[in-house]
Amino acid sequence: MISQNDELNRIHESLSTLLVTQTRLTVEFEDVLQSLTEILRSTDTPPVTSFSRKSQARGPHVNHRKMEISWKGRSCFLSNSVLLRLAGRLAQTPNILVSHTTLLDEVWGSIRSQSTIRGAAKRLRDRLIAAGMTDLAEAIDGSVHGHYRLNLVREKAED
Repeated sequence: MISQNDELNRIHESLSTLLVTQTRLTVEFEDVLQSLTEILRSTDTPPVTSFSRKSQARGPHVNHRKMEISWKGRSCFLSNSVLLRLAGRLAQTPNILVSHTTLLDEVWGSIRSQSTIRGAAKRLRDRLIAAGMTDLAEAIDGSVHGHYRLNLVREKAED
């Protein structure tokens, strides 16, 4: 007989898989829509309203096909690496805490040490800063024990 804990773990895994799959499909769908929009704009057709939700997005856009993250008119090539997957996972739910367990499961797909996440977050920040995306690098927040988030609504320090 399956224990309740095992059943809850299976449900959690299924929901996590569905969320990741939905996010990837959404990104691919938006990329295709953006490409089609660009094609239509380059022809002699009436003006086209963008079909993409990118302009409405609150967070950065991670393009898995181009292996880059874009934010406020800048982009940073991350290659097909853990940095791309980490950026994608954090951008998937901006401003929401993501547990180390979830990150290890969804980004690495295996059990690793907590320092693995810290090291990858530091390398991601360094890459973003080098690409002139310091504000996005500073938004990668690991200040809550056991969690990371892409904190895009940071409160301004009071003087």
